[in-house]
Amino acid sequence: MIIKHEICCDGEKKMKYNNSQCCGKEVINNNMSCCNGSKYNPVLHGCKDGKITNSSFSKCYSSPYNSKTQVCCKYSIINKTEDNQDSCCQGSSRTKIPYDSKTQVL
Repeated sequence: MIIKHEICCDGEKKMKYNNSQCCGKEVINNNMSCCNGSKYNPVLHGCKDGKITNSSFSKCYSSPYNSKTQVCCKYSIINKTEDNQDSCCQGSSRTKIPYDSKTQVL
């Protein structure tokens, strides 16, 4: 069931729906984010200093991580030791080891 209410967005009356919010003069749904009055998709972009940026952050399950410097490995985030590493392997001692899946075989 959709519930409608009114909301004031930047001085203008708008219709507010379930899980929506103001972003400048616009109403946006909960899967979008707002950056200094401009909507953006948080999966693809970030917001820094009031400006929409290309984000290098990814999600490891529900935790954000920097895919340029880190790898998601079975619910854990580990730091890369080399830039080209894109995967990881869990060893017998439960140590998680990053590696380049294009050039290395474990």
